[in-house]
Amino acid sequence: GINAEYGKQWYQRRVRDIRKLFLELNIKSVIDNFNITTKFWFIRYLSKRTRDWGKWRSMLYTYLFIILWHGVHAGYFLAFLFEIPCITAEKQIMRVVRHYCGDPIKWSWPALSLGVWVARVLRFITVGYGIQPFILLTWSDSAQVYNGLYWGLHIILAVWSLTFHFLFKPLLPPLPPRKKPGETAISMTTTVAEETEKTESLTSGHGADEKAKMS
Repeated sequence: GINAEYGKQWYQRRVRDIRKLFLELNIKSVIDNFNITTKFWFIRYLSKRTRDWGKWRSMLYTYLFIILWHGVHAGYFLAFLFEIPCITAEKQIMRVVRHYCGDPIKWSWPALSLGVWVARVLRFITVGYGIQPFILLTWSDSAQVYNGLYWGLHIILAVWSLTFHFLFKPLLPPLPPRKKPGETAISMTTTVAEETEKTESLTSGHGADEKAKMS
């Protein structure tokens, strides 16, 4: 359809973006480019409408809804809730890298190539590790796999979280301030109203052009 902010968007039948799914370097790209239509629905009708509750509460309720939408197996809880520390750690690592090493885009070619391959390997390892409960579904089977791996990535993420908060975070510049919850709700309402008005004007303008041609 026609979106006043982004122009023409034909995403109704698009389930996944294969190129980005396999070639992008971060873990979030896997989530963003798989089940695209479902993800868009959750963002538009659930995540954005609960932002006034606070970032973490909104995220938690959204993920719980997604889990229950898939089913009540323990594997869904393990798989989807594992995404939260993964994405959080990924953002934290990039903050540290940009602060101490500069923007990766400006790195020299050998350093950039090495960074790309390291990121790609870590991405596939993390996704392969985290997807196991989604496939196995039951707690006993998932725990058996993770016991064999000594819950390694869970422990690494926990250690990194403590390291970041107590060692790196005090040394990093603060992030830009987020919008207040009230401002978010107002801007959302305004955006929807403006989008509707622009879409109607586009439609009416198109109709007027057609009538002019006919006359």
